[in-house]
Amino acid sequence: MRRTVGRPRGKARQEPKTWQAAQFDQAINDWRPIRETDRAAQFERWVRQKLGFSYDTFVASVMLRQGESDRLINAKPKDRFEILSGLLDLEPYKRLETAANDRMKAARGEVQRLDAQLQHFPIVTLKEIDAAQAAWQEAEQNLTQVQAVVMQVGELVNAARNYARWQQDLFTVQRALSEKQKLLQDAERLRNEYQEWQKLSVALPKLCRAVEDLKEAEQQRGKAQQVRSETATINIEELKHVAAGAAQAEQQAEKQCEAFRTRLELLNEILPLLREVLSCRRAREMRKQELDKRRSPQDWQVEINQLHARLQAQQEEQAKAEENKQHVLRAQAQAQASLEQQQQQLSARLAAQNEAICSRCGQPIDPGHIQRELEEAEQAVATAQREEKTVTQRLDEAERKVKDIAFSVEDINKELAQARQSLAVAQQVEKEWKEAKTKFQDAVSAAGRVPLELLSVLTSDSLTDADKLLHNLNVERTEVRTKLTQAEEGKKLASRNKSTANDAYQQALRDLQHLQDEAKRLDEGVRALEQRAEVWLGDVDPQWRKRTQVLDLLFIEALASRYASLQGVEQKYADLEKAASELNRLETQLEEINRNIENLQPEHRIPEDEAKKKAEHAKKHRQESQNRRDETLHALRTLQERQEKRQQVEKDAAAAQRQRKLYTRLAELLGRNGLQSYLLDEAVRSIAHLANETLTRVSGGQLRLHIERGEEEIVIRVTDLAFSEDPLDGQFISGSQKFRVSVALAAGIGQYAGRGVGSVRSLIIDEGFGSLDTQGRQEMIDELRNLSQFMDRIIIVSHQEDFQDRTLFPTGYILRKVDQRTQVERFV
Repeated sequence: MRRTVGRPRGKARQEPKTWQAAQFDQAINDWRPIRETDRAAQFERWVRQKLGFSYDTFVASVMLRQGESDRLINAKPKDRFEILSGLLDLEPYKRLETAANDRMKAARGEVQRLDAQLQHFPIVTLKEIDAAQAAWQEAEQNLTQVQAVVMQVGELVNAARNYARWQQDLFTVQRALSEKQKLLQDAERLRNEYQEWQKLSVALPKLCRAVEDLKEAEQQRGKAQQVRSETATINIEELKHVAAGAAQAEQQAEKQCEAFRTRLELLNEILPLLREVLSCRRAREMRKQELDKRRSPQDWQVEINQLHARLQAQQEEQAKAEENKQHVLRAQAQAQASLEQQQQQLSARLAAQNEAICSRCGQPIDPGHIQRELEEAEQAVATAQREEKTVTQRLDEAERKVKDIAFSVEDINKELAQARQSLAVAQQVEKEWKEAKTKFQDAVSAAGRVPLELLSVLTSDSLTDADKLLHNLNVERTEVRTKLTQAEEGKKLASRNKSTANDAYQQALRDLQHLQDEAKRLDEGVRALEQRAEVWLGDVDPQWRKRTQVLDLLFIEALASRYASLQGVEQKYADLEKAASELNRLETQLEEINRNIENLQPEHRIPEDEAKKKAEHAKKHRQESQNRRDETLHALRTLQERQEKRQQVEKDAAAAQRQRKLYTRLAELLGRNGLQSYLLDEAVRSIAHLANETLTRVSGGQLRLHIERGEEEIVIRVTDLAFSEDPLDGQFISGSQKFRVSVALAAGIGQYAGRGVGSVRSLIIDEGFGSLDTQGRQEMIDELRNLSQFMDRIIIVSHQEDFQDRTLFPTGYILRKVDQRTQVERFV
């Protein structure tokens, strides 16, 4: 662990304090920093996790530092309380106490919320519920009575409806009876009209159809005569001669187009091939010219290899220079550390030059010895300064060399990058020339169908002659394309003329055939219509048939008018046939209606609207009764729900109150005056007991330790049984007694803390034995050896020769000053 205190250096501002814990890593043979220990809070938390208590508790219990062995005794009572509290890990109990307080506060808030909620729920009495129950029952009885009235009014409406229906049936039957009696009076006339109607209904449709057929036959006869006149106007031979001439003109235009098309296809095929050959030839010659201007890739590769060799040599020099620089840096760090250590020792000796007694061991010091130590310290500082200056000069020279070599390496890298870029360009140009050469050969091979005389001009003659040849071929292709377009237009015109002539000829043939067929069809239609008209008139009255054959339309219209005037006579005749039986049925029905009306009660013989009004009034009264019944039921249920909700809230409030009391009691038991106080009291009693056991042995039974705990303070008192049985405050006893009490108290704390898992079972005493006489030191040594049985390790730092006895301390180290250095010797 490393914890530094910042101090000012010259005029610079004070250095910041630092904290860091590290763990030795054998794999890298160095200390590896531990994460999240570089800040004060993180460092203190890590120390507490590892040791089981804080730094202040550690230096008061495990380690008694030089000049501060009585720190716990001289501390204020409140500070003693914090130091001893640090031995106990009370944090879990504090968290439990906080959690219990939080639960208690939540329960208290719930009680307050439920109490406030009860204010909104008024108390519902049994008297209010009984009154609401009685009102609902009364409304239910009233509704039953009203529903009975509604049923009676419903019967009245049905009776009134039947009375109105019977009145209507009576009127209908009386009118039908009058009509039947009148019908029987005209029986003879109706029979004659019915016979006439039957004759017309059979003959009139036939006469009308015969007239329609005869009219249609007359029209078709006129159309057939008109079609024969149109047939004589069509000249078939002249149209046939015109179509033959148009076909011959189209054949001549097709031959001319085929000749131009063949030449154009040839030019379209060879021109792209010739252009490709010429383009590839140009590309090949251009790449060849560019290749001749540049250095070859082989030359650039040689130069790159040379630069690689130079770069490797410089990098080796750079590695050596960097290694030398690191070596000088380590030497500088060692020189600076040595200088700082020598300066600290000089400052310490200057501060202690006027002391007659050593502050570390309490032994007298010779003034000559102090002067010699000052001179040695000053000489050591001067030597360290010269060594630090020399190392600094070596570091400057090593850094300059590293920079020079770095610049040289950078220049070589730049030259190497440029050479590589030039090599890539040269290789690309050479590759493009080879590709252009291969592409030219492929283009010549692909132009196999081109005439040799044309291909020879493009491959052997000058580029000017080749361009001229391509130009002439392009001009020829344009002219041929123009002529082909003109020829195709002429062919299209000839094709249209031929098509028009053929269409006209074919259309004339079709028109002639159609007219002939149409005339024949019309003649046949005339004959069929005349024959069908004879069939219609076969069984008709002879006089009516003659007048129809001459198309006497006025006679036909007169017959139709008479037939229309007889419409309805069939129904009248049918009514006449069943009038006798209907007359008996109507008389029976009339008697039944009169009997139903007589059986109806007089109070039911009212208009249906009046009965409906009474029914509406009864239904309205029933709805009012239902509303009253629903209102009383709703009021009853509302009171019951209010009563249930209030009872539930009261139940929840009582449960919350019980929770609050339970958590309040739990927080008190877990708090500072409960379990924490009990644990601290037990710790104080145990530490006092263990410390007194040690103190009895180191003081020969003369001293007795008393530790008293207040609410937030610890009071330490000591009884010197050789003088008095009254205890004194620990600050007022002698220096040797304080040392004995401090060791005993630290031993007691160490033994008590050692009971826990992960605790530090050790005791470290740095000086302080100079305040004891020979017997006191021997008693202390004996007690320390006795304590070693209860602890893992006891470490003593002292100038006293008593602690160099190998029989008493079999393992130890002796530190001596030799040539301005500290020499460490181990004895076993």
